[in-house]
Amino acid sequence: MPGRGKVAQPDSHQEITWLEKSLINMSNLPKYYFHDLPAYVMEEIITGMINGKPEPTGEEMQDWLAEEMEREAEALLAANG
Repeated sequence: MPGRGKVAQPDSHQEITWLEKSLINMSNLPKYYFHDLPAYVMEEIITGMINGKPEPTGEEMQDWLAEEMEREAEALLAANG
């Protein structure tokens, strides 16, 4: 079949579509994924992330709780409304 296997090149004046932008952005994906890493390496990464994060203050925890309660209330209202 003529032309099979070739990718059409967009006209330089043609606007790039959302799908084309998405495919272009896929080139920024990581080359390795978590399932490619040994468990001990993932454990080191997770431990480093946990140790590097400061303990939340009481005020931050209260804010998180209030936000969670608000989300739950909105979900209940949406489900019953």
